[in-house]
Amino acid sequence: MGGFLKSVKWIFHISFRYFLTKRKEKGHTASILSIAGITVGVMTLIGVIAVMNGFQQGFITNINEIRSYHIRIEGEKSLDPRLRDEILAVEGVSAVSPFVDIQTIIQGFMAEQSGAAIRAVEPSILDQDHGFAEKIKIADGAFDLTEERSIVLGADLAFSLGLRVGDRVSLLSLAGKGYDKLSPVNLEFVVTGTFRSGYYEINSTMAFIPIADAPLFAPEEDTVFGLKLINHYRDREILRNLKKIPGLEGLYMESWREYNKSFFSALLMEKLMMMVLISLIFLVVAVNIFHSMKRSVVERIEEVALLKAVGAAPFSVQSVFILEGAIIGVLGSAAGTVFGFLVTKNINTIFGFVESAVNAIRSIGKESINDFSIYTGSSYYLQRVPVEIMTPDVIYITSVALFSALAAAWMASRGVASVKPAVVLRYE
Repeated sequence: MGGFLKSVKWIFHISFRYFLTKRKEKGHTASILSIAGITVGVMTLIGVIAVMNGFQQGFITNINEIRSYHIRIEGEKSLDPRLRDEILAVEGVSAVSPFVDIQTIIQGFMAEQSGAAIRAVEPSILDQDHGFAEKIKIADGAFDLTEERSIVLGADLAFSLGLRVGDRVSLLSLAGKGYDKLSPVNLEFVVTGTFRSGYYEINSTMAFIPIADAPLFAPEEDTVFGLKLINHYRDREILRNLKKIPGLEGLYMESWREYNKSFFSALLMEKLMMMVLISLIFLVVAVNIFHSMKRSVVERIEEVALLKAVGAAPFSVQSVFILEGAIIGVLGSAAGTVFGFLVTKNINTIFGFVESAVNAIRSIGKESINDFSIYTGSSYYLQRVPVEIMTPDVIYITSVALFSALAAAWMASRGVASVKPAVVLRYE
């Protein structure tokens, strides 16, 4: 054990000495550039993935909170108040809301028509479902479904139809189960408000009516119950607990993962491909480290020969250079992570500073000019660039950076095994 510790100690000692000692020609330039390359790569990848996470999580949250819910329960029988209370008593469940989805064609006082996904909900949904209330931003009027045949429209849907609060809209739908029982239903509703969310498709296609009006369109339609969870990643565990409740037998239960599987799988694939493509920057960094370490081995060929002459094993000598590569990888990854966090967390401040600087330069000598903007909230329904840094992503990025440095150092130092001390030292 003591011999092993001594062997490791001298490897560490020489590696640090090599790393800190200036090269014969270029000093510390090669090491600094290698560390800087890894730093920039890690910082860039953390920033890009964090912004992508911010947008994707925003989409997922809006879809789950407004449209799909975290868990859906549906079947041939309705849930009585007692059963709803039992579901609410399950640890992790924050809200239970009944709803009915109706596909309609909507038309205002103009001839323009549009398809709309109408959801019939309880008038008190904003008080019961805080996640829903947080994501629904009232653009005009109020989210008021207390009156019969009242409707709240998505702001973009209302704009496309030329509707305002107080206007009447006509909803056309086919009601009935089975093709032989379908019959057209055309009813008028009064617009009581318009809303915005962070998702354009919801704003342009969705509307809400009182659940008491749902039988007017679909008298035989089964009511679906949407569950909101405190932590939507615990959906599988809560599904198992719900299936243990007497009275829920025979009802179909589905989590948000399955209900939106195709969309969320596409988002995941997009993220994975982006991480793989941007990770290619580390190939460039690895090549730089490889050439740097290769020069280091050539410049220290006499020292390598001397170490082997006094009994150092070829792998031990190679480990000296591999450890030097590991030092470069660790320092670059650490610096990149720190700068990545700082830049990502302050990206909106940085954007604001860049916009102010560009506008100040452009306005010199000009009386009026349109302001330059990197990011416009009117286009994306957001006022700030959303960012979310996830720990697994940071671990993956730093691991790839460290691996690229180690792989480059290993490739560059493979030649030390073939160094023959007698041949090298003969001419020294």
